[in-house]
Amino acid sequence: MRSTFGLLIWLIGLGVLGYFVWPSTDEGKQTQSQLVQYLTKPRQDFNIEFESRAVLRVGDPIVVFEDGNATVVGNVTGIGPQEDPKINIAYTETATVQFYSSTPSIAVGDYLGYHQTPSSMDWVVQMMLPPHKRQEIRHLIVDAYQEHQSEILELLQPIVLQSIKDASEVIREDFHQSIIERQDQIAKLGDRYQVELVERELVPLIKDEIWPIVQAEMTPLASEIGEEIWQRASVWRFGWRYLYDQSPLPERNLTRKEFERFMQRQGTPVIEAYVPEILESQQRVLRRTSENEKVRTVVSDTTMRVLRDPEFQRLTMDLLQDVFVDNQRLTQVFEKNWKSEEAKRALEITNKRLDPTITRIGQALFGSPELSITPEFSRVLRNRILHKDDRWLVLHLAEDRSRELGVRETMRVMFEETGTENPFHVPARK
Repeated sequence: MRSTFGLLIWLIGLGVLGYFVWPSTDEGKQTQSQLVQYLTKPRQDFNIEFESRAVLRVGDPIVVFEDGNATVVGNVTGIGPQEDPKINIAYTETATVQFYSSTPSIAVGDYLGYHQTPSSMDWVVQMMLPPHKRQEIRHLIVDAYQEHQSEILELLQPIVLQSIKDASEVIREDFHQSIIERQDQIAKLGDRYQVELVERELVPLIKDEIWPIVQAEMTPLASEIGEEIWQRASVWRFGWRYLYDQSPLPERNLTRKEFERFMQRQGTPVIEAYVPEILESQQRVLRRTSENEKVRTVVSDTTMRVLRDPEFQRLTMDLLQDVFVDNQRLTQVFEKNWKSEEAKRALEITNKRLDPTITRIGQALFGSPELSITPEFSRVLRNRILHKDDRWLVLHLAEDRSRELGVRETMRVMFEETGTENPFHVPARK
């Protein structure tokens, strides 16, 4: 009792001394005014009500943001309508809050915004890797790569190339085997597409759209080539050999042999001479086909229908599962190459070269005993380990402040999206 009374006397004495001595400067006068307001203005207690139930803890802060800076102006003092002192945290739709004496009087129209730190891993990543931190780590990696890239590539390139070579052979063999083992599944899918796509979509498309383009581009050239070959053909040589083949004489197939001789000596040179024109015609066919709106629409729709087909997707995933995920041979290939003595020596040298950079990246993310932990890591530890900074309420002031909110009236609480602004943010060290 005596110690409490003595402390009270000391506080009154310091207050009187500050009142007469401190206000010699503008800053002192402002501090004096705040001190007087703090000692004389009572705190404000209000009931609050949520749109729906939310987690709330006694002591959760109420803040006001001004120019991006957060000022704590109150806190939660009770949970639920009964305000059971044993209840410290709960799902609730109602609670009581207290605003400090430094808070402006609460007016009708003021409301609170409810914010909660996300529980996802994305929040941890965003908190640990803000833009400036990502830039810092990127520079560390780029500098290390530029300094050691030649030596590291020279060490690792043979191992990587051999791994790719061995893995490609295994993938090719096992992919073929997987297709064989899933023939029934592929055949069932193929039969359905034969009717749904080929017969109903692609065959009419070829007949009505693509074949007329081919005819228009290739018929004149084919006629020109055929005419020149015909001019070189000997009707006499073909004629008597045909008659000989029809006779009962022993030798046969003279006509076929004459045709083969003719194509080798006369026909093939003619076709070879027209190769540039044939290629140009093919390019025109492809260009006109690709520019045809109906062809493009049907092909696009058909492709998307196949890609979206659950049965096709299941078949694709099964093949990938067989070849890449459950493939023990593929695992053995990489283990053989990356556990070899050559690989161990290469990785040991690489680790020595990159160890200083890895240490600096760790310091940038987590801090060090000499520099203490980083503000970002401190925030993550407080939230995930100590379960601090989980929630906060933001006071929003209405423009019209002509009518104060009565103590028996209820403030409403709105659920708001929690962005990057929060009252627990600590600026990064320079």
